[in-house]
Amino acid sequence: MIDRHLCKLASILTVAAILLGPVAAHAALKIGQPLPAFSVTTPGSQQVVNQSYNGRVLLLVFSTDYCSACKAAAPDIGKLAGRYGKQGFNVLGLLSGFGMDNDDLKEYIKTYGVTYPMALFEQRFAEEQFGVRSVPYSLLVSKKGAIAGIYYGYSDRTIKQIEDHVKKLLAE
Repeated sequence: MIDRHLCKLASILTVAAILLGPVAAHAALKIGQPLPAFSVTTPGSQQVVNQSYNGRVLLLVFSTDYCSACKAAAPDIGKLAGRYGKQGFNVLGLLSGFGMDNDDLKEYIKTYGVTYPMALFEQRFAEEQFGVRSVPYSLLVSKKGAIAGIYYGYSDRTIKQIEDHVKKLLAE
């Protein structure tokens, strides 16, 4: 009886392993390491790569179309971009949404009042390259291209922490 149950369990696990395929390793980004290379295209067909921000402080903001906190964060992040943009600070939003295209992204930007550049990305890419497991997820990158801060979620406190860190990085 036990042997039969073990055989069934082994069969189920084998089928699950075949269906799921290999599990990708998630990046575990750390403060001080270089920002992983990326290349995205904005709805206006502008190609953006990480080298586009050399010598500037960058906030890379990962969001999804179904995340209410991501939508709520957009105006505050836009205010930071406006406040510090002339001092060498940029924001790039990366949005993932099932079946979304550039027209959907344009609508998202308009609907939620996004005032900084955004591009679409694949969720799997964000997980594998940047360690994104939940959103909103933000990476603050120094002028030298190193990860200076990793922020999870959205709150007034998080925005204040990011702003304080941005001011410090701009002063370096």
